[in-house]
Amino acid sequence: MSIPVGPGQSGDSRKRTLSNCRAFSDDGGNRASIRMSAEDGREGSSMRLLTLAALLAAFGIGEASAEDNGGRLFQMFQKTCAGKPVSAEALDARARGLGYVHPDGPVAPEDPTRDPDDIHFWKLPEQGSNFAIDAYFTGRRAKYQVVCGMHADTVDVAAFVETLRRETTLPEPQTKSDPETGRVSYAWTVEAGGGKDVLDVAAYRNGRVSITFTYDVIVR
Repeated sequence: MSIPVGPGQSGDSRKRTLSNCRAFSDDGGNRASIRMSAEDGREGSSMRLLTLAALLAAFGIGEASAEDNGGRLFQMFQKTCAGKPVSAEALDARARGLGYVHPDGPVAPEDPTRDPDDIHFWKLPEQGSNFAIDAYFTGRRAKYQVVCGMHADTVDVAAFVETLRRETTLPEPQTKSDPETGRVSYAWTVEAGGGKDVLDVAAYRNGRVSITFTYDVIVR
């Protein structure tokens, strides 16, 4: 039968400890003292384990995996870029309804006589760049293009792409991978109302996933 002992205790010291305990017991010593010694040892081991756990936690080791942000990324994207807003003002209204903030304040109505050529950004307060939205409106007024994107960290890309397959009518995507950078991309292209819709999803080694929707706006 093996007896677990504390780390760093040599075989000779283990034997001496067991011998001393037996001698003390055989001589009619107080067995409660032996139990207390054993309990003290367990308490010391527990304290060492607690200290180790605290150190590991401080370095981010041994903690449970962070929550996957894929579901939230899909929902936020669905309520903003996926709705194909035709102007920065329209996208601003959608974003603000979800708590986003534009660095320049509310977006003013655009000039309908001017060809669009504008870049806009929105962020969620206290989220940094996580779930940030960027949008580029460019082209001739009669037919211009919108490139609307969002990204998030800690996303399981396989589960995220599966959600897109399940919740949309998109065809199978074209996939590409870059062994050097670890970047994996998925692309869907759909003809829509005389224009073209392109959805791109890119995943990176650090757990970040970006989703970008490029679509045409035709003024009729």
